[in-house]
Amino acid sequence: MKPFNYKGNKKGMMDDLFDLLFTVIVGFFVFFFLNGVLEQSARGSVDVSQQQLARFVAEASAVTQLRVAVQQGKEFPPERVAEHVEQELAKSSVIAGKTIARCEDYETRLDCQQDVLQAGSDGRCRWKKTGCETQRARGQLQ
Repeated sequence: MKPFNYKGNKKGMMDDLFDLLFTVIVGFFVFFFLNGVLEQSARGSVDVSQQQLARFVAEASAVTQLRVAVQQGKEFPPERVAEHVEQELAKSSVIAGKTIARCEDYETRLDCQQDVLQAGSDGRCRWKKTGCETQRARGQLQ
């Protein structure tokens, strides 16, 4: 067997080199394009998930408030339950990923004292050792 002795033309070698470079460059751009498309899709999914979670937490908070009101003796006719829940949902909002519908939903002293959403509609929010509470105009805590 003869040893390999390549004496091919340089034009063919250059053509193969440019084919290789072209393939690598195209692959590089395809990779970045696919990465951008997939990342955008994932980011959109996260946003939708966070919105749905915030809506769920707001609904759970509204239903909990309704349950507490019923346990305290207030009566809600069945046709007014949905209306009450919708009113509570309209009052709630999301701040830094946390759904705020009432004073008790604030987690920090600063947020409680500022009460930017005016969650304490029948008074103002006041921070105590146990957390944020609604202070009524008469000075009683709810």
